[in-house]
Amino acid sequence: DLIRCSADSAMMVYIFADASGSTGLGDVEEDEQNILRALSVHRDFPRVPARLLLMRTESKVLAQNAGIRPQRVFAMNEIKSQMMWHNSRCMGWSSMLCNLMFTIDPTEDGGFRSGSGPEPTFAAWRDA
Repeated sequence: DLIRCSADSAMMVYIFADASGSTGLGDVEEDEQNILRALSVHRDFPRVPARLLLMRTESKVLAQNAGIRPQRVFAMNEIKSQMMWHNSRCMGWSSMLCNLMFTIDPTEDGGFRSGSGPEPTFAAWRDA
């Protein structure tokens, strides 16, 4: 599967935790499987940098004990806490972040339409 998804020629490999719970696994099992995936990527493609997102902060210790550098492992709980900290420190930070991710798209006739669907829509910068 790693060859099929061109991991050998990738500039970076991201391994994300399933926060929706659609796999039916608990946070601990999800983190353990993602640590094994990261180790598999590192074993097969040692020159390709990888980043690992875990569900629990406590799982970072498991990843570090398995040989994954601490700079390459992030926990979802930490990211949420840091976002809340930034929002309380800088007024309007969450609004700015949300506006960067959810934008409107220009239409061909020069007007604007709302982004479609639940997925974020990113507007591309173009030279006029």
